[in-house]
Amino acid sequence: MKTPIYLATSKTYGINEYNEDRNLLTERHSWAEDLVITEKDYDEWLLESIPVEFRGPLSYMAYEDGHHAGEDEVNSILRSLIHDLRPAIEAYTKRILA
Repeated sequence: MKTPIYLATSKTYGINEYNEDRNLLTERHSWAEDLVITEKDYDEWLLESIPVEFRGPLSYMAYEDGHHAGEDEVNSILRSLIHDLRPAIEAYTKRILA
């Protein structure tokens, strides 16, 4: 089952926020006249949120560990891997960009 995530962006006001509740984003930023809210699949969005160099290896690890139990299990493992590794990935990205 696909889980939606909503992304609110405004170039004028520098808004770049995500939430599972579209109405919350709309209410919170109703004053931003150029607000754009887009819907994405949570798992796709999560994978896109990490550097491309990590996507293949993490996807492969999730597939290897969970394909026997189906797509939902693979996605669950991938979410866990990304959440667990996000601090290290962000620190690494910050270091190489410095």
